[in-house]
Amino acid sequence: VPGLPVLIENMVLRYVKSKADWWTNSAHYNRERIRRGATVDKTISRKNLGRLTRLWCKTEQERQHNYLRDGSYLTSEEAVAIYTTTVHWLESRKFTPIPFPPLSYKNDTKLLILALGRLKESYSMTVKLNQLQREELGLIELAYDNPHEALSRIKRHLLTQRAFKEVGIEFMDLYNYLIPVYEVEPLEKITDAYLDQYL
Repeated sequence: VPGLPVLIENMVLRYVKSKADWWTNSAHYNRERIRRGATVDKTISRKNLGRLTRLWCKTEQERQHNYLRDGSYLTSEEAVAIYTTTVHWLESRKFTPIPFPPLSYKNDTKLLILALGRLKESYSMTVKLNQLQREELGLIELAYDNPHEALSRIKRHLLTQRAFKEVGIEFMDLYNYLIPVYEVEPLEKITDAYLDQYL
């Protein structure tokens, strides 16, 4: 609020800080109870997962903000040294660059089938599918039915796409620790799977 007396402003800031500390401490306290195996209500467990996710996002945002503010942690000399060392190492191993997948590559369809098979494997045990999973499974089936169309779309994506879709993150709670699970847009996932098989 503009024109607020300094004493009152400091008091408000102190209150907000103590409230935030309490919120963080209670999240860590509940997590410790869950980790030790204490009986905890399901809603408390779910709330705790949400709180820890928000804390993780805040920490990650702070880390990225600090990186942007402080600049690169490497000096230009160090970066050049790393680059030169990498080039020399690759030359000593007689490394040849991997070319972009040609438009008519004889093993294209086989690679695509392998990539789609690997993506489809993750759904073999799933009984209930959410909207995103149904969409992805539909795209996988479509790619199986029309491999040439799918391949041309994949190569077009690899060549022209500059704006990438958002990646969602959700934590899987194993009670001792959390595992981040990333939700990638289905078309990008198929493109990545093909590229992985090609490399």
